[in-house]
Amino acid sequence: MLLSAVSGAIPLEHALWIDHNRLPDRWDPAVRIYIGHETCRFRLPTPRQAGEAAGVFREQGLPVTLVTPPALANEGLKSALAVIEAMRRALDTLEVVCNDWGVMEYTARNGLGTPVIGRLLAAQAADPRIARMLCPIVDGQPPLFVTHSDGTRCRLLRRAPSREMASHLRSCWLDRPEILSYLSKYGIRRVELSNTAQGIELSRIADWSYSLHVPEVLVSVFRQCPGKGENFNRLRRCGEQTCKGDEKPWHLASLPADLFRRDNALYYRCRKLPANLAALPVDRIVGRA
Repeated sequence: MLLSAVSGAIPLEHALWIDHNRLPDRWDPAVRIYIGHETCRFRLPTPRQAGEAAGVFREQGLPVTLVTPPALANEGLKSALAVIEAMRRALDTLEVVCNDWGVMEYTARNGLGTPVIGRLLAAQAADPRIARMLCPIVDGQPPLFVTHSDGTRCRLLRRAPSREMASHLRSCWLDRPEILSYLSKYGIRRVELSNTAQGIELSRIADWSYSLHVPEVLVSVFRQCPGKGENFNRLRRCGEQTCKGDEKPWHLASLPADLFRRDNALYYRCRKLPANLAALPVDRIVGRA
C-alpha cells in the first residue's frame, strides 16, 4: 500500500530495513537493503555477520546501506568501524548512515563507503505534540483552563505560531546552504529523515537528497535499555535479555500519538505521507521488514 501511494508522485527508490539475524529467503531486486542499528552499538552485527550478509547481498545484486549508532566512545567506535570495513571488503559500493560525527569523518577520510547523515544528526523536531500545536485554530473549540503557580485559575488562550516558526519546526537544522556545502566536502549528498506528524519543509539544493523513514518517527534515545535499578552514571554492558521493546504502547493523555520502545529508543508511528511529497527533495522511502 505504501509503494502504490507514492509511486505516482516522483521517482522514488524503496528501501527495506532488515534484521541481520533473520535474513529473508527471497529478495526483491528493486529494493535497497538497510542493515545495522540506529541507536545501540551492542545491536550492530559482528564483523563476521556483516561480512557474510554483505556476501549474500552481493550475490543478489542488492544495493546496501549500513546504519550505525550515535555517541560512540573508543570501544564502540572501533567495533562500528570494524563492521563497516568488513562490509566494504565484500561490496563494491556501500552507503554508511552515520549518527556519530567520528564515524562520518573516518568513513569519508578513508574511503570506506559513501557517508550519509543519520536521523539523529539531522536533528528534526520529533515531539508528536508539535503537529497539534501547528493545527489551525478552530472556532468553537472548548477553552482550556490551567492553574497558575500562585493557585489562580486561568483560561489558556491559544496563539497560532508564526509562519517562520512553523517552517522551522517542519525542517531540520542542517537544511542551510552553508551546512550542506560543508558536508559536501566529505562526499555527503544524502540525509535520513523521519516522517514527522507536523509535516516536512525542505529546500531544494542541487545534488542533495533525503530518505524518508515511514512510518516510524524516532523521538528519543536512552543511554541503555531501561531495566530495574539502573545507574545511568555507570552503564552496564547491555545483554540480549534487556534488548526488548515494551509489549504495550506508551499511551499518555497529553500526547496525540502512542509511543513505543524498540531496544533503547522511543518512536511513534505516522503513516500519512506528507501532502507536499512531490515538491520535496525526497527520493527514497525506507520501511521495516
